[in-house]
Amino acid sequence: MTSNIPILGFSAYSGTGKTTLLRQIIPALKQRGLRVSVIKHAHHDFDLDFPGKDSYELRKSGADQTVISTMTRMAMITEFASPADEPDLQQIIASLDVARRQAELEGYELVTKQILLALELRRQVNNHPVISKYFRFLDPVDLIPAKYRQSGFEKYNSPGVTWETVTDAWEEDEFVLDPTRLTLVCGTAGFDGTELKGLLADKYEIQVNKTSRNTVLFQSNINNSRSATAYLIETLLKLSRQLDKRLERASVAEQTTFNARVKSLTEDVPDLPDFSHFHDKYRDNPKSKTPEGNMREGFFAAYESKNCEHIKLFSKEIDDRLKNGPDLVSANFVIPYPPGFPIMVPGQVISRGIINFMRALDVKEIHGYHAEMGIKLLKMPKLRATAKKR
Repeated sequence: MTSNIPILGFSAYSGTGKTTLLRQIIPALKQRGLRVSVIKHAHHDFDLDFPGKDSYELRKSGADQTVISTMTRMAMITEFASPADEPDLQQIIASLDVARRQAELEGYELVTKQILLALELRRQVNNHPVISKYFRFLDPVDLIPAKYRQSGFEKYNSPGVTWETVTDAWEEDEFVLDPTRLTLVCGTAGFDGTELKGLLADKYEIQVNKTSRNTVLFQSNINNSRSATAYLIETLLKLSRQLDKRLERASVAEQTTFNARVKSLTEDVPDLPDFSHFHDKYRDNPKSKTPEGNMREGFFAAYESKNCEHIKLFSKEIDDRLKNGPDLVSANFVIPYPPGFPIMVPGQVISRGIINFMRALDVKEIHGYHAEMGIKLLKMPKLRATAKKR
C-alpha cells in the first residue's frame, strides 16, 4: 500500500497486550503534536449506541448511516447489507481526517506544479528565437483591455513579476487570465486555428481544446507532464523550422502569398459585432433600459415554416431592409466556429455590424446558417400576431 501517512500496524493474539502498549504509545505521539487515528478491527458484531436512544432507534429503523454529533465528539455508524460490503484497509484509511488532509495537500501541490509548468511553457515558447517568429502564447495584456486590468499587470513572465504581483492583480483586476489557459497565436505562421488543430492531431497526436480564426487553445491540467510539455515545444520548433526552410526557398510570388495569408488571419479580421437588441415585439417592456427579451418565443415561432423567410446574405434586399426597414429579425441561433458563440439569437434585430461580420467571415462552419438558402428570418406578420397573444 502506497501512502505518505505514517502507519503503525500491530497484530497479535488476543490478550497479549496490544491495547496496553497502545495506551502508552498514543499519549506519547500526542505530546509530539501529532494527530492520531486508530482503526480497530473486530471479528464479531459490536455496537456503540444504546437501546432507547433516538439515534439507536433511528438506526434500527433502517438508516444506512447514522451520525451522532456534539460540540466535542462525533461518531458515524455505517450499516453494511452483507459482510462482502465491508471496506478494505485502504478504504478505511482514506476515510480518516489525516488521509483527506493529505489528499488536499497533494491536490494543492499538483495544481501548483501545473501552474509552474504552464508558465514555463509560456516562457520557453515566447522567448525562443525560432518558435517566437511564428507562434506565441497570448498574455493578459493581449486578451484583457487595460480598463479591466486596474493593477496594470501585463505578462506572467515579465522580469520582476512575483507570486505577490500575480495575487495582487487577481485581487484588484476585474478580469484575469488563468495561467493554465494557453492561447497560442498561429495566424502568424499562416495557419488558421482549424488547420493547426488538424495538423497537430493527425500528425503529432497533440490535442487542442478550442480554436479561433488565428489561435488554438491548450488547457494545462494535473495530468500533463513535463515530457508532454517538452514534446509540444519540440513540435512547434519543428513546424517553425519547416516554415523557415519553406520561406527561404520561396519565390517572390510565394512569399507574397504567404504574407497575404498572414495579413488576412492577423489584421484583416472582422470586428466581432456587439449584441444589437431584441425586436420590441419580443420584449415585455420595450421601454426598459435593460436589453432582455423573450428569446424562447422567437425560437418556437421559427418551428413553423410559414412564419419564416430566407434572404441571401449578399443580396440587395438585405441592404435595402437595413436602410429602410422592416427590421431583419433572426429566427435562429447563428454560431460561427470559430469563435463558437452566437452572433444572432431568435428574436434579435440584425444590425449592419452583424451583416458586415457575416460577409467578412471565411470560416467553413456556421451553425444555424445555410449559404444556399440565406439568413433565416421571422416574418413581421408573425411578430404582430405574437404581440396580440400577450
